[in-house]
Order: sequence, then structure tokens, then C-alpha cells
Amino acid sequence: MSKILVLSYLPIFPTNGGGRVRIRQLSTHLAERHTVTLACPRLEEQPDETLGFTIQDGGVRGAKQLVDPRTYRTIFELVRRTRPDFILLEYVWLGVHANLARLAQRVPLVLDAFDVVTTRFRRARHLLWPAISLLERFTLRTADRIFAVSETDRVQLVRLGAAAQRTSVVPNGVDTARFRPDEEAGRRIRDLLGIKRNERLLFFFGQLDYAPNREALRILAHEIMPRIDGAYRLAIAGQGSVAQLRKTYGGDRIKFLGPVDRIADYINAADVVVAPLMHGSGTRLKLLESLACGVPTVTTSIGAEGLDLAVCEPALSVADGWGAFADTVRRAVTMDRMPPSRSFLEAYDWRAIVERIRL
Repeated sequence: MSKILVLSYLPIFPTNGGGRVRIRQLSTHLAERHTVTLACPRLEEQPDETLGFTIQDGGVRGAKQLVDPRTYRTIFELVRRTRPDFILLEYVWLGVHANLARLAQRVPLVLDAFDVVTTRFRRARHLLWPAISLLERFTLRTADRIFAVSETDRVQLVRLGAAAQRTSVVPNGVDTARFRPDEEAGRRIRDLLGIKRNERLLFFFGQLDYAPNREALRILAHEIMPRIDGAYRLAIAGQGSVAQLRKTYGGDRIKFLGPVDRIADYINAADVVVAPLMHGSGTRLKLLESLACGVPTVTTSIGAEGLDLAVCEPALSVADGWGAFADTVRRAVTMDRMPPSRSFLEAYDWRAIVERIRL
């Protein structure tokens, strides 16, 4: 049994975004075999369950982390006090902090790169992407091991400076005990939303202030919904500027739900989950969660990037160009629900993924 110090730039509660989900799931399942301490910014809400790992205050949140002396001191003190066998760095933002601490205490550093930062910021045309890329390249070159979420990401990380022999794939996954087919829950949510028998429900969910998701909302409202007939309704769930989004995109056919409890129930209510993603990086948990519920899912080539399509098909459909996307949605609503295959579960169940990790 090893001692692992997980350094997260995000508070993991509430667990309402892809990065937080990954950090929480890795920490939870690693704690079944190791002693895990997770350092992150102060929690935004307290967990309502018993955790198998310890949470420590890791300093401030956001860009201030890069220059805040308290964050450096906190991490140094945690490394000195816990004497971990490994530091597991969640994402690159704390790369300088982690490297200084590991050099001072001579601790191996494992970087969990749950997307390629350079690719994500460059695709978004962010003005600071060259500077952000420098931080990513530095962290990749100095880490002792690197986890990528897909073979696609692994190749990109190696091109940016990661040592190929030290870079392996640890994919994103899904909690299959929570995300599973549930027709009764789906019927209950459809009744709650007032979906009639002759209506088709499309569903999109995620962190709505996240730039790739904001772009997907614009595409759904302006490109997809006008191309399909009035029998289709679109429900959108997630945290963000919901009031402003309702004002901008809401209407008779598009309903913003805000944050919801038991997102799996809403997935099960949908005829099709739609994710017209045009930038970002990594693999999308929303797709894996939808497929685990057996719901037909339509995305773009960028949205499906890094997924093993052989184990995701036929429930997952990929379409580029908004006319083709709308046509694919119309076909997808006629598909039967299909429980996830054994090969899907072997590839993407979180417990199976973490059991394959050897530290």
C-alpha cells in the first residue's frame, strides 16, 4: 500500500464538471488500495457521504494559485507532513508547485492530464494559449509519469514533450452503478417536464459556462433546432448563467433546467442526447454517461475524439455539418434503447480503469 498525495486545482465538491468527476473517481478507487490525501481549494459544499480519502485545504482557487505564496507553502507543508510515495498532479496548473515540492522532498511526480491544454486553448483561440502551452510543456518534461485519457491525447502529449515510455492511457470512465438504464425514472422525468407522447425529447447537459458547452448551446439553438420539426423539444441541464441563457436561447421548444439532482434520470428521459461540440480536448464524460444509460447519443468528430468507437457503437453516432447532424438526430430517435455492452463496461467502468493503474 502506497501513500498518495493528490494535488487538485479544483475543489471536488460539488462534483459538477468532468474534471471534478475524474479527480473524485480516481481518488475514491485508488483509496481502496492506497492511503490517499487530496489537497484542493476550499470545498464549495460539503460531501454528504463517507469518503475513503482525506481532504486537505490546498489554498486559493483560480489563476491566483500561480502566484499565491500560501498555496506554495500549503503544498510544501503537505508533502513534508504526509511523506507520500507519489504526488498525483491533477492537471498542469499546479505544475510549478508540484515540481518544487517533489524536488525538495524527492518524491516521484505523476501528472494526470485529463485533456491537452495546448490543444484546448488553441482551438478556442485564447490569446494566452502560447504561454499556457509553455507551462504544459514544462510539466510534461519534468513529470516522472503521465496519464493521458486517450491514445489521441497520448500522441499529442508526446509531441509536446512527454517521454513516450513514461506516458500511458488512463481513460475517462463512468460510474455504472449510478448511470444505467432506468425506464421508470425516465418516464417520471418526462411527465415532470410535460413531454407528450408524440413529442421527442433531446437533452444536453454540462457546465454551461464552459466555453465548448456555450458554443454547443448556440449551435443547438441556431443550427439544429430550426432544422427539425416542432415535435422535438430540447432540455438543457447544468450550472452556469442560466437566467441569461434562458433569455438568449430559451423558448417554447428549448427549456433550461439549471442544475438538477440525479442527472442520470434526465438522461434516461431523453430520446437522444445531443452534443455538437466544436472545440475542447480530452474525452467527454457526458457521452460515456449517456451511453452507460443506453440512450442514443449524437456528437461531432471533435466530441467523439479519443473514444473507442468500436465499443460505443451503435448507440453513439458521429456527424459533422449541421444538416447531417440534424438528419442523424432524426434517425437516432428511431433507435431502440440498448444496455451498454460488456466491452464498453470493461473499457469505461471507473473501477475497472483504476484497477489497471500500477503506481
